[in-house]
Amino acid sequence: MKKLFLLLPAALLLFLCACGGSSEQQADFEPSELAKALYDSSCFTDLLSEVDSATALEMYGIDADTVESCAVYFGTGATAEEIAVVKCTGNDEADKAEAAFNARVESQISAYENYVPSEVPKLENAIVRRSGVYAVYVTANDEAGAQDIIDPSLT
Repeated sequence: MKKLFLLLPAALLLFLCACGGSSEQQADFEPSELAKALYDSSCFTDLLSEVDSATALEMYGIDADTVESCAVYFGTGATAEEIAVVKCTGNDEADKAEAAFNARVESQISAYENYVPSEVPKLENAIVRRSGVYAVYVTANDEAGAQDIIDPSLT
């Protein structure tokens, strides 16, 4: 009987490992769907236009060979508002996309400080998130509203 009680924790551990041991799920969605949901929201004051992938990835400095799919919307330039949702080919590539988005925020802050200083708070509150192979960058008038749209997709 004593041996049974000693084997029980080991059997439980083996069962948990065999079943994955984690309830975490990887995000799985089309970047265009999340980007469109953001675009259709009332989180933006500017007129956003969809930008082709090659142009957008080049602007962000992201290697197109590391991206499975993406959707990007830029504002008119009068505001700093934009949407970028990228599905990368792997986790390391998503890390690089996230770093590129953070660099974009810093670059935009420098540009807008002198151009349209009223846009800098939007950039300071920009959303840059990564989950699995996905990276998301959003600068919106309503950052909290945009976050509410993004969160369900990335969990």
